[in-house]
Amino acid sequence: MKFKKNVTLKFKVTLLVLIILVSVCTMLTYTSIYKNKGNTNLAIQMLESSDIIENNTQNELRIEFNDDQKEVILEDENKNDQNTSIYSITNDTSIEVKEPITEITSYIKVNIEPVKTTLAVSQDNFKNMQIMFMVVAVSLGSIITYLILSKFLNPLTKMANIIENINHNNLDEEIVLPKSKDEIYKLSKSFNDMLLRIKKSFEMEKNFSASASHELKTPLSIMKSSIQVLKLSDNPTIEEYEENIEVIEENIEKLIDIVNSLLLLTSSDTGLFEKINIKDVTDKIILDYKNDLNSKNINIVNNIQGCNINSNKSLINCVFENIISNAIKYNKPYGRIDIDFKDEKDYIKFTIKDTGIGISKDNLQNIFNPFFREDISRSKDINGNGLGLSLVKNILEKINGNILIESENDLGTEVLLILKK
Repeated sequence: MKFKKNVTLKFKVTLLVLIILVSVCTMLTYTSIYKNKGNTNLAIQMLESSDIIENNTQNELRIEFNDDQKEVILEDENKNDQNTSIYSITNDTSIEVKEPITEITSYIKVNIEPVKTTLAVSQDNFKNMQIMFMVVAVSLGSIITYLILSKFLNPLTKMANIIENINHNNLDEEIVLPKSKDEIYKLSKSFNDMLLRIKKSFEMEKNFSASASHELKTPLSIMKSSIQVLKLSDNPTIEEYEENIEVIEENIEKLIDIVNSLLLLTSSDTGLFEKINIKDVTDKIILDYKNDLNSKNINIVNNIQGCNINSNKSLINCVFENIISNAIKYNKPYGRIDIDFKDEKDYIKFTIKDTGIGISKDNLQNIFNPFFREDISRSKDINGNGLGLSLVKNILEKINGNILIESENDLGTEVLLILKK
């Protein structure tokens, strides 16, 4: 069993070809030998069945030629262009002769023993030659097959060696692509593409871990500082207690929010689906953010009417809350937010458009990365942990939805949400 497991593909294919070659060559060789033997035996049988002269010469074949009256022909003028038919004494087979027949002896004596011996020797030589040809063909076929397989499987061998040595420290390794765009080329290219995706995943994981650590560490550091302030004071006042407790409470809420977002981001559970009225969902979110809207004098217009979808209510609420809250947080004072919809056959498209600070083109491709935030100098006074859009993207993928964003610096942002009915 261990031997079978360690046998290479090259050896297996060569062995298979060898078995096929042996089978085919053996069948063809013995078929040829059998047919040759049959023909030889038939020739000997025909000779032995002829008229044998028993009295004078043993094992000699007598052949007489007769005309159509069964008379022995010795000579014939064959005039008037009439063909003369000559018959063998042993059968009715005839031949026609146009030329005059000057002389035919009464019979021909042929000693058939040397002929039989020659035929038997010829048969043995043919058999030996066929067997030798079979051995040569099988040997050459096996060697050629092994050499061809060695050439074609060489990229696979190199690939296997590279794979064995790959780890997270050398993901830049690549297989050199062959010139011919065959199956080996496709496999090599797919492997290189896979390595690139793995490398990106590792980088994203490292960035995610670093960002998560930073986001969790910041509120913890603030809480620790507040506690240390109270400890350093010999007689802290009630106001100091209340102030520091408020700071600690705010950062605890921030920690809870980050942890909940991370849990939702990594969860694969979509929960129970139910009928949801998107108009009710968006109206409630607008009401919850009424103070923020008023503080920045933002005008929000909700044009959604009677849109129902079948989905998980908490996930849908999370999607719209993140998008609408971003439109409020990153909007300019006295700005505007428009919420519209378009009902299609299987999907409903929702657009949330604002007049905010926008997103640069360079950063548009990174906005769905966890903990990514637009230029901190432009949004330093805006609260957030950079998980919102990443969370929205993750949720929409779970419920077969999609999100598209168009934005420019200082010209606002337009978000398109595509939700299945």
